[in-house]
Amino acid sequence: MRPSGLSILVILSLSLLLPVRAANAQEVYYTEALSGEKNKMVNSRFYKMKSNSWLQKNKNKFVNVITGRPPCTSRWRGYFGSGRWAEDAETKFRKEIAEDLRDFPQSTIKYCSQIAYIVRNGQITEHPDANSGFRRTTGSIFINDRKAGKNFSLNIIQESDYRVDHTGGRFYNENLKEVCNYKFVNQTEDIIVNCVGLGIFGAKVQTFSNFFSHFRIFGENNSFTFLASNLSKLELKDKYPELFQTN
Repeated sequence: MRPSGLSILVILSLSLLLPVRAANAQEVYYTEALSGEKNKMVNSRFYKMKSNSWLQKNKNKFVNVITGRPPCTSRWRGYFGSGRWAEDAETKFRKEIAEDLRDFPQSTIKYCSQIAYIVRNGQITEHPDANSGFRRTTGSIFINDRKAGKNFSLNIIQESDYRVDHTGGRFYNENLKEVCNYKFVNQTEDIIVNCVGLGIFGAKVQTFSNFFSHFRIFGENNSFTFLASNLSKLELKDKYPELFQTN
């Protein structure tokens, strides 16, 4: 028997009932430098990003770059030295995370506010983002159960390597649990999406700027219509009100 829209929502959101297991706020992560040639910052994919001009200008200094841990949103703050410079960078980073995740549970904000180093004392660390093309932003998913005449939506963190390797991505719910994954088809804008409780969708990625600042992924299968975007649930409803109308 095909699950109802309500039961699917329960499946996708079940882990929201369980708090994120956040470590002590004073702990830091990924402080060890990569070994061998990989520890040269200029060889890392993170260093080569076009948006990292500050890091490239200061490559010969003992710089530090802090971020969060995957699958939290991709935010970075760089500084020199320690003491008040480190404290200032950490304060600004946590404010940015709180703004990114303003529609998410406090447990998720707390978890994502923990400090991880991607560059430590001028060396690239073992952080997964150091040599990955994947980056993450917030958004939402809208799902319409056409047979039941019901719809629902979820806040998500969307992970993608769209502008780098163009292989695919994942969607994580408000409690950082993976609910969907997708793969690009032959380096095109066509993708195959597989979501928990919903099955497989043929879909297409549409972008509305050169910097992926607004995108949507639209698809459907025999039972469901699916729309993912980096807009929040409220923004998505304002932009596509017709989708939220029920029969």
